[in-house]
Amino acid sequence: MNGNEILILALLSFSALVCIGCSLAILLMRGFYDKLHFLAPPSILGTAAVAAAIIVKEGIASGQGIKSLLVFAVLLVSGPAITHVAAQTRRVRETGVAHQPSESDQE
Repeated sequence: MNGNEILILALLSFSALVCIGCSLAILLMRGFYDKLHFLAPPSILGTAAVAAAIIVKEGIASGQGIKSLLVFAVLLVSGPAITHVAAQTRRVRETGVAHQPSESDQE
Protein backbone atom coordinates (compact mmCIF):
# COMPACT_ATOMS: atom_id res chain seq x y z
CA MET A 1 0.00 0.00 0.00
CA ASN A 2 1.30 3.41 -0.91
CA GLY A 3 0.66 6.70 0.89
CA ASN A 4 -2.43 7.62 -1.13
CA GLU A 5 -4.11 4.28 -0.45
CA ILE A 6 -3.44 4.62 3.28
CA LEU A 7 -4.88 8.15 3.27
CA ILE A 8 -7.96 6.99 1.36
CA LEU A 9 -8.46 4.12 3.81
CA ALA A 10 -8.07 6.50 6.77
CA LEU A 11 -10.59 8.99 5.32
CA LEU A 12 -13.18 6.31 4.55
CA SER A 13 -12.67 4.69 7.95
CA PHE A 14 -13.16 8.07 9.63
CA SER A 15 -16.36 8.61 7.67
CA ALA A 16 -17.67 5.18 8.62
CA LEU A 17 -16.82 5.70 12.30
CA VAL A 18 -18.58 9.08 12.35
CA CYS A 19 -21.71 7.57 10.77
CA ILE A 20 -21.74 4.54 13.06
CA GLY A 21 -21.06 6.62 16.17
CA CYS A 22 -23.83 9.09 15.39
CA SER A 23 -26.24 6.29 14.56
CA LEU A 24 -25.59 4.73 17.96
CA ALA A 25 -25.98 8.13 19.63
CA ILE A 26 -29.34 8.61 17.92
CA LEU A 27 -30.45 5.24 19.27
CA LEU A 28 -29.35 6.16 22.79
CA MET A 29 -30.76 9.70 22.97
CA ARG A 30 -34.23 9.99 24.44
CA GLY A 31 -35.71 13.18 23.04
CA PHE A 32 -36.41 14.07 19.43
CA TYR A 33 -34.57 17.38 19.68
CA ASP A 34 -31.52 15.71 21.25
CA LYS A 35 -31.42 13.25 18.37
CA LEU A 36 -31.42 16.05 15.81
CA HIS A 37 -27.98 17.17 16.97
CA PHE A 38 -26.46 13.90 15.79
CA LEU A 39 -27.61 14.35 12.18
CA ALA A 40 -25.04 17.03 11.39
CA PRO A 41 -21.72 15.15 11.84
CA PRO A 42 -22.43 12.42 9.27
CA SER A 43 -23.77 14.88 6.73
CA ILE A 44 -20.83 17.26 7.11
CA LEU A 45 -17.82 15.34 8.45
CA GLY A 46 -18.72 12.04 6.80
CA THR A 47 -19.39 13.61 3.43
CA ALA A 48 -16.25 15.76 3.64
CA ALA A 49 -14.12 12.70 4.33
CA VAL A 50 -15.64 10.76 1.43
CA ALA A 51 -15.22 13.74 -0.90
CA ALA A 52 -11.60 14.09 0.20
CA ALA A 53 -10.98 10.39 -0.44
CA ILE A 54 -12.43 10.71 -3.94
CA ILE A 55 -10.25 13.75 -4.62
CA VAL A 56 -7.14 11.91 -3.39
CA LYS A 57 -7.93 8.96 -5.65
CA GLU A 58 -9.22 10.72 -8.77
CA GLY A 59 -7.80 14.25 -8.51
CA ILE A 60 -9.61 17.52 -7.97
CA ALA A 61 -9.81 18.35 -11.69
CA SER A 62 -11.49 15.06 -12.60
CA GLY A 63 -15.24 14.74 -13.09
CA GLN A 64 -15.54 12.61 -9.96
CA GLY A 65 -13.60 15.13 -7.86
CA ILE A 66 -15.77 18.03 -8.95
CA LYS A 67 -18.98 16.03 -8.42
CA SER A 68 -17.89 15.01 -4.93
CA LEU A 69 -17.26 18.66 -4.04
CA LEU A 70 -20.68 19.63 -5.41
CA VAL A 71 -22.40 16.91 -3.37
CA PHE A 72 -20.54 18.07 -0.28
CA ALA A 73 -21.55 21.69 -0.93
CA VAL A 74 -25.22 20.75 -1.36
CA LEU A 75 -25.22 18.74 1.87
CA LEU A 76 -23.35 21.49 3.70
CA VAL A 77 -26.09 23.97 2.79
CA SER A 78 -29.16 21.72 2.91
CA GLY A 79 -28.34 19.73 6.07
CA PRO A 80 -28.94 22.53 8.57
CA ALA A 81 -32.04 23.67 6.68
CA ILE A 82 -33.54 20.18 6.75
CA THR A 83 -32.77 19.85 10.46
CA HIS A 84 -34.45 23.20 11.15
CA VAL A 85 -37.54 22.21 9.17
CA ALA A 86 -37.75 18.89 11.02
CA ALA A 87 -37.55 20.65 14.40
CA GLN A 88 -40.11 23.26 13.40
CA THR A 89 -42.49 20.61 12.06
CA ARG A 90 -42.21 18.66 15.30
CA ARG A 91 -42.88 21.82 17.36
CA VAL A 92 -45.97 22.61 15.29
CA ARG A 93 -47.19 19.03 15.71
CA GLU A 94 -46.66 19.21 19.49
CA THR A 95 -48.14 22.68 20.07
CA GLY A 96 -50.58 22.99 17.19
CA VAL A 97 -49.35 26.54 16.60
CA ALA A 98 -47.41 27.41 13.46
CA HIS A 99 -46.02 30.69 14.82
CA GLN A 100 -45.83 31.84 18.38
CA PRO A 101 -45.80 35.64 18.48
CA SER A 102 -42.99 37.20 20.45
CA GLU A 103 -43.33 40.27 22.63
CA SER A 104 -42.02 42.51 19.85
CA ASP A 105 -44.70 41.20 17.44
CA GLN A 106 -47.49 42.25 19.81
CA GLU A 107 -46.47 45.91 19.94
